[in-house]
Amino acid sequence: EELRYEKLIQEETDYDLELDETLEILNQYLNGLRYNIEGVNISRNKLIRNYNILVKNGVDKTNALIFAACHNAVITKEEYQKVKNTLSNIGGR
Repeated sequence: EELRYEKLIQEETDYDLELDETLEILNQYLNGLRYNIEGVNISRNKLIRNYNILVKNGVDKTNALIFAACHNAVITKEEYQKVKNTLSNIGGR
């Protein structure tokens, strides 16, 4: 699955930064141009752009949110797990 997500992101040229209800929930983590999720800083534009690409291509919101946040991020396994747990709760709402 992750390879398919990667391919979708690489091939997309339409960068949609529109917020849906799931992304609106993330505003509680907003700190300038970054989300601070469990102490991990994630580019807001990167997350929104990648999330919208994945959702537009049929990926469920929870998986899209997690992959978009962690895609190309330099984080530890522990940080990944923290972000994944937090975003799983948001995407499943």
